Amino acid sequence: FLVSLVAGSGFGTALTFVPVLGEALHVPRISVFFVSYMAAAVSVRLLGGRLADTFGRRTIAIPSLAVFALALFAIGHAGTARDFAWVGLVFGAGHGLLYPALNALVIDATRSEDRGKAMSLYNASFNAGVTGGNIVFGRVAEAWGYGNMFAVVSLTLLCVLVFFWSKSEPGT
Repeated sequence: FLVSLVAGSGFGTALTFVPVLGEALHVPRISVFFVSYMAAAVSVRLLGGRLADTFGRRTIAIPSLAVFALALFAIGHAGTARDFAWVGLVFGAGHGLLYPALNALVIDATRSEDRGKAMSLYNASFNAGVTGGNIVFGRVAEAWGYGNMFAVVSLTLLCVLVFFWSKSEPGT
């Protein structure tokens, strides 16, 4: 559930602060980030929805988490609408594969009679990350700026990635 919590914080931070960053940078049409994100997330779920079933949950979750972290770092370095469109695609691809792969890991690691509780906790941890991440990383942005905030978010995700990768058994 730690991975879900931290992934949620990255997700929430992007959704909350990309418009603010775009406004600060005077980027017109920042909506291209969200359109690109949505197109990539939907596409990878439709076209790659079975990847975690075919190759294994962790095999998909680990690189997806890395792509997600890379996208968050790149957000802090985007400066044009075109940059935000490309970053939105990468962010959407990472999130689009990560969220269902983690979801499947939780289901796999839970007894059938406890799956409802486990799914509730999984979703609650992601949503707590969305809310808490906005508070924590908003403070980071105030102190160090948006570019540094997105670098810290990315580094946090990479730390969780190392933790997740080091686990010998499936689970979150």
